[in-house]
Amino acid sequence: MPMSVVRANTYFLVALTGAITFLIFWFAQDENWRRPSAAWPETILYGIAIFSVILLVQGLMLKRKDEIFSEGSKVRILLACIALLAWSLLVHTLGFVVGSVLAFTLMAFYVAKVEKKVSPEAAVDMTKGKAGFWLVMIWVEILILYYVFSEVLLVPLPEGLFF
Repeated sequence: MPMSVVRANTYFLVALTGAITFLIFWFAQDENWRRPSAAWPETILYGIAIFSVILLVQGLMLKRKDEIFSEGSKVRILLACIALLAWSLLVHTLGFVVGSVLAFTLMAFYVAKVEKKVSPEAAVDMTKGKAGFWLVMIWVEILILYYVFSEVLLVPLPEGLFF
């Protein structure tokens, strides 16, 4: 059964999503929000608000409606959402570093496997060397993020079973 094409003003949808995100976090502030570690999230929050206003103006001016959900596999989209939800649960159970390494390693290798089926000419031929390189890069990226958020921006990250 062919799916009908859905068209929407994507500028407006993203602006609305940003505005809702801004409002949720704005009203969720409590006495802990003003700690030194809140400077970075607060900056992001104001950035979301500014870009939401810009996108709202663009959406009202352009009134262009683009196709949404017309490309890609609905199953892969659902799996990506489930994977990110699982990652958020893993982070609170195993800690940021271990949970992130586990989740993003599984996601990276899943994407590589699916890419081979979807676009064989563009897919990566996975060798042991490439797999090892991917693992090292995943570790490096997560450790850099951990360092930046925990040591530079002073944002406390979840600690779990290991650290």
